[in-house]
Amino acid sequence: MKNIVFFFITFFLYSCNSKNCEESTFEFATYQEALNVIQNTSFEFEDETTKNSSWIENAKYYSCDMKTGFLIIETSNQEYIHKDVPIEIWEEFNSSESLGKYYNRKIKNRYYLRLEK
Repeated sequence: MKNIVFFFITFFLYSCNSKNCEESTFEFATYQEALNVIQNTSFEFEDETTKNSSWIENAKYYSCDMKTGFLIIETSNQEYIHKDVPIEIWEEFNSSESLGKYYNRKIKNRYYLRLEK
């Protein structure tokens, strides 16, 4: 019974904090704020890579319109957020032979997340 109550409380809290794309503004003052908003928004499309990489531990893609979206790359040292990444770039990245090589060649220094000053 405790597990069921815990599940519903957790679900309720998550649902209350979650927004859909139309309710979210994607302008951020801090990097942590960007992570929190992105991770608590219900996107039309969300995907995560299941590939192993020596450098990239995890990669997630979030899109409101199935055209562009946010790409979050997680390494052992840091997380990188990229904005306005075309879904085609995500698909190519996710199917590439080497995530790190593709990232360096096609994503790094191209899709910036700009923070408000």
